[in-house]
Amino acid sequence: MIDAADFEQIGFIGKAHGIKGEVAAQLQVELCAPEEGEEPLFLMLEINKLFVPYKLMGCRPKGDATLIKFDRVDNAEEAAILQGLPVWIAKEILQDVDDEQIADWAFFTGYTLLDSQKQPIGIIEDIEDTTANELFLVRSAQDKEYLIPIAAELILGIDRKHQTLEMDIPDGLLDI
Repeated sequence: MIDAADFEQIGFIGKAHGIKGEVAAQLQVELCAPEEGEEPLFLMLEINKLFVPYKLMGCRPKGDATLIKFDRVDNAEEAAILQGLPVWIAKEILQDVDDEQIADWAFFTGYTLLDSQKQPIGIIEDIEDTTANELFLVRSAQDKEYLIPIAAELILGIDRKHQTLEMDIPDGLLDI
């Protein structure tokens, strides 16, 4: 039986692309199809609250989307049925994803933000991208809300197993 706790949502299926069954997906990680002879990669699509495995046959970047070709999705009509579905991947596969393959800061939604002394600040609830700089929206255990600037150079460490992100938070930012 498929256990939802073993999977993490990595994005959504967008519109059908072309006539051969490709879909444009908004993903938070970069994917690539397995090479010949490698074990196949299955993504789970959530259909009516059930995980349905789809074998990944190919993928390629297109703008800010990823074009995906699934096995047995062979035309635009079949691809259109998948539009809007959440995409999930096994957490064990995510353990093998390099930090550089994380394509969207939203990947860290749900992670605990730690300061440079590894003290918890709160849970990353959302990404605020309406300003010139992207910000983590973090809620503390005391229900205080913080907006923390996102900059790769401030990230000190990422622990996917424990879902923590350690940052060098600028002095005084938590006092605002």
